[in-house]
Amino acid sequence: MKAKTFITLAVICGVLAGIAWFSMNQKQSGTAKSEMGKSLFTTFPINDIASINIKSADDEVVLKKGEKIWAVESRFDYPADFKMITDLSKKIRDLKVGRQFPASDATKKRLALFAPDNSDAKADNKGSMLTLKDAEDKMIASLILGKERESGGGHYVMSASKSDIYLVDKDFKYLDKKSTDWLVKEVMDVKADDVKQVICFAPETKEPLYTIQRPEKGKDPEIDKDVPEGSKLIANKISSLFSALASLRMEDVENPADADTKTGMDKAFLFEYQMFDGTVYKIKASSAANGKDALYYLKADVSYEKPEEKKPVEEAAKTATDKTDMNAPVAENTAPSEKSDAPKIDSVKIDSVKLKKQADKLNKKIGSWTYVISKWKYENLVTDPATFFEEIKKDEKASTPTDTKGLVDLTK
Repeated sequence: MKAKTFITLAVICGVLAGIAWFSMNQKQSGTAKSEMGKSLFTTFPINDIASINIKSADDEVVLKKGEKIWAVESRFDYPADFKMITDLSKKIRDLKVGRQFPASDATKKRLALFAPDNSDAKADNKGSMLTLKDAEDKMIASLILGKERESGGGHYVMSASKSDIYLVDKDFKYLDKKSTDWLVKEVMDVKADDVKQVICFAPETKEPLYTIQRPEKGKDPEIDKDVPEGSKLIANKISSLFSALASLRMEDVENPADADTKTGMDKAFLFEYQMFDGTVYKIKASSAANGKDALYYLKADVSYEKPEEKKPVEEAAKTATDKTDMNAPVAENTAPSEKSDAPKIDSVKIDSVKLKKQADKLNKKIGSWTYVISKWKYENLVTDPATFFEEIKKDEKASTPTDTKGLVDLTK
């Protein structure tokens, strides 16, 4: 072949290769451009979601939609936090594509996009599998969540229906990957000011260990124990006891099938919280060893006992008249006494039917569960009446009056 002919053919081949390369890159560039800013999912029927599964290398969360509520199936079907489920579903629905590129093994390793059940991959190279299905177990969406973008503002994901890697506009850095994170944590919320009386009962004898009560609403609580000589009442102790059920949150739930002996409920202290409106909260609290540490448990029973109605004004006046000695001399210009033996009028009408329904509803919701609570919440439920008192220090004795009965001002 002549040199001139060879050079000509080489030039032609080079031109054709350049055209092919340019065409391929234009096609890829056009694809990437067309994907950028678009929704990751062309269709996303958010109202059809009936189950959510979040599987990581360490745990698996299974959320199921029941007839009325969502439940954490992986925690004995305890109610799930619906707001968290809604927020996650909307976040996935609204994902927008920032970048798209091929999913090579090296890239998947670098961005932790191997499936969590991939036995050949190291834990650091695995992502979390997020799967959403409808009531008929049909797939709505499935994503492997890898690393978040280093500079922030995005997350690398892979879709089960597509082979590429996507950088999306939202991140899942704080996605809860433990079953306990999805539980409805608030158990009850009982305001301290509404507590009329607290009685603590001993585990074995069932006898009252102490009683603390308010003579009437708005008054300071009184303990049925004499203050030991040289001691004083610890106001914070009673304050904490009366506030123990306010915004009461749990950390986990115990398996309902487990015997009480595992949780120590067979030897639990019983606290009876009586409200001014007649609602009664019976709280059982216990602790049990869990390896080197201890777990603290709580069970609750809610009921309603209609308070004794106070006598109306006319009946109270008649009662007072009946007790008056008619032969006694009448004092003239006597000012009315500030204190009276006549029953006081309760200005707040109690809707006992409504309160009973509320108590029954709450008891149905929480009464069958054994909750794991924090240590400090458990310690607010005082089991030893002696701990309500502390020794008066020498520098306090000169200014501290000696009381014969324990009173505490919860407003301080």
